[in-house]
Amino acid sequence: MKLGLWFGLALWLTAVFALLKIAEAAKLSPFDPTQSLIMQSMELNFEPRLGAALKTVEADLANKVIHIRSGECVCESLAEKHSSELSNNLAKLGFKSEAINLDALPELAKLIPSTPAVLVFNHEQKLLYLGPYSEGLGCFTNSSLSQKIIKLSQSRYFGAQINADVEGCYCANKLAVTR
Repeated sequence: MKLGLWFGLALWLTAVFALLKIAEAAKLSPFDPTQSLIMQSMELNFEPRLGAALKTVEADLANKVIHIRSGECVCESLAEKHSSELSNNLAKLGFKSEAINLDALPELAKLIPSTPAVLVFNHEQKLLYLGPYSEGLGCFTNSSLSQKIIKLSQSRYFGAQINADVEGCYCANKLAVTR
């Protein structure tokens, strides 16, 4: 009798796990679904265009963390913990944070494929990181990219880290340039 109970429990757990995996695959979205960010980031004028689009609302990008939101994305609330963690840790290193609504900046919207997104600039106003806060279903804490971004801010500058080839809970930006 006990053996049958354990077998039934194992079968039930296997079925639940399989259903969760199916649900996970259905909910994952690519951060850069049309590869527009990857393509644009290879252009020589990408960083100047990005800076110009941001400077309409933020004149000084030195040691700045820019949180990009659209306001209509449920994934933004899931990423709030990562956003706060990143802002708090980078504030200890002298960075200031600013939140920007992507819908209000059409030139920036052409460059950012999905939200939530974050941009980090160093003391020379050079882009360190552009991409999501985390990857994977629900953007849970163990999938956070915060530590990677913090390490970039403390390392020698070798160019921007454009993190576009990830999947997770993201909302596609309809204004992003498609190729």
